[in-house]
Amino acid sequence: VGLKTSQVVALNRQDLELGPAGGTLAVRSRRGREQVVSLTTQAAEDLALYLDKAWPHLAGAVRAEDLPHQPLFLNARGSRLSRQGLWLVLKERGEEAGLGRGVSPRALRGAWAPEG
Repeated sequence: VGLKTSQVVALNRQDLELGPAGGTLAVRSRRGREQVVSLTTQAAEDLALYLDKAWPHLAGAVRAEDLPHQPLFLNARGSRLSRQGLWLVLKERGEEAGLGRGVSPRALRGAWAPEG
């Protein structure tokens, strides 16, 4: 399932359930409907590593309890990653991977979302 940019940046830590064989994300639509999305084992491992190593570093002096809804993805200032911030991260990683400048959240979502 390809998530919309707004869905990714709206994720909270509480929306993530990690297990030994993968995990799940509780994703909300604009209308408030919730859908549970399965994660691959690799995605779950990567998110566990991010939460263990990068998240505390990004949060800095901000205690997790003090953040409203504990955002899953943080920016360099320790607050929720914005849509524009996510776009910039994807653009940088796409260029590093040799994909050029055409990488966008919409293009990546289209690569995962089923047609029709």
